[in-house]
Amino acid sequence: MKLDKKLLAILLFAFILWVWNIGSVDLVSDDALYSFRSLGWHDYLAAEGQTTPFQWFDSFPWWANLSFHDAPPLVFAIQKIFFVIFGDNPFGARLPFVLAMAATLYFVFLIGKELHSKKAGYLACFLMAIMSLAAYGAVAGLLEGVEVLFIVLAIHFWVKFIKTDDNKYLYLLFIFFSLALMSKYTAVFLPLAFLTDILFFRRGVFKRKELYLACLIFILILSPVIIYNIGMFQARDHFDAALASFLGQETNDFLSLRERGVSANIFHGLKSIFNNLAGMMSP
Repeated sequence: MKLDKKLLAILLFAFILWVWNIGSVDLVSDDALYSFRSLGWHDYLAAEGQTTPFQWFDSFPWWANLSFHDAPPLVFAIQKIFFVIFGDNPFGARLPFVLAMAATLYFVFLIGKELHSKKAGYLACFLMAIMSLAAYGAVAGLLEGVEVLFIVLAIHFWVKFIKTDDNKYLYLLFIFFSLALMSKYTAVFLPLAFLTDILFFRRGVFKRKELYLACLIFILILSPVIIYNIGMFQARDHFDAALASFLGQETNDFLSLRERGVSANIFHGLKSIFNNLAGMMSP
């Protein structure tokens, strides 16, 4: 394969821009909480309004090691691997997010190239490289920094499936659907969007055995959080904090969610989004 110097220049520019100072600034917010729990695989927050299985049980149940009370486990697991390699320091904590965002740029280029042209791919890649949100995702140490990579990978293979009708892309699509959800549940829109697409425009896909095999792979990859939430519901009568918030479950284990005014009503959520956006706009 011929080396693409333009693409390499953009990727190196972004990587250097993001990585040069990640070890000099301490972890102070949610990134510190995620890193602490990743380092010891220890689900504890020291917050009375949002307790964890560590505080609920005298004997820690086996299923509680499969995930975390407020998020799926994949990003924690990736970060733990980097801690093992680079040590328990800010550089080791943030590096996986820098690498994930750099990989995201590459697949944004491929999507732009596939949908339009190589020039469009370069432009999309460069614009994302200089976006403040991309820089924030690369250095903030939050779950979304890895989640967005799997979202973009899923979209890439979705485009490839539409273009080629090759079933191997169907498998890859569902693998990255599940990995995105194993990073953060907010990726739930992806499989819903795909199912809507094939329901209205590609109904023949429902007749393929590969779709159902891909769904089985999807469930197998998600099995840790499925087992975790079954165990939590049996023990505490609710799901993890993220799902409880989404479903409108009220529990004394997560009192802080009640204070946020969570609701399972989708229109309530949309109203909140528009109200927040309006509040950020200058008069």
